[in-house]
Amino acid sequence: MIDFARKIRLNHTMNDRFVDAFLRFGGAGTPGVLLSIILEIPIFLFSLTYGWLPINLFSSISILIGLFLIILFLVLSLWSLKALPFEKRGKALVKDGPYHYLRHPSYFAKIFLLLPGLSFIFRIWLPILTIPLLMVIWNNVVKEEEKILKKDFGHEFDQYCSETGKFFPRLKI
Repeated sequence: MIDFARKIRLNHTMNDRFVDAFLRFGGAGTPGVLLSIILEIPIFLFSLTYGWLPINLFSSISILIGLFLIILFLVLSLWSLKALPFEKRGKALVKDGPYHYLRHPSYFAKIFLLLPGLSFIFRIWLPILTIPLLMVIWNNVVKEEEKILKKDFGHEFDQYCSETGKFFPRLKI
């Protein structure tokens, strides 16, 4: 019985290490992206199939707005990756680049730039209307990532959180 308990404890420790390493490498982004895709693909398909809630703009204007948002998504995503490359993850609390303004710039880019950009290109409103639901999903997903950062960086991370917003920049008045 004692050996069985030790094996369970060892297996649990190995799982914790795997999850910890996974979150350090990919952050909360991987499960967040998967949940977003699982939600958004059916919504896009439904909207396109049934023509529900179309964006009533000239297609060229709608496509230009969509491309502009996607370019902003790419710029912010690349800037985030440059400021926090994979080899720095979990080893340093990065506070420069886009991380100077918000704690999760690449997640912001996925939710508020990529999704609306694709919606404008396909000329449908419904995916944009799911952003509040996506915010709930992403807010829950990043909790684990922030627990690890809190554990690793303690007071420094608390101070950083007080100075920056999770998904939106804090207005300093």
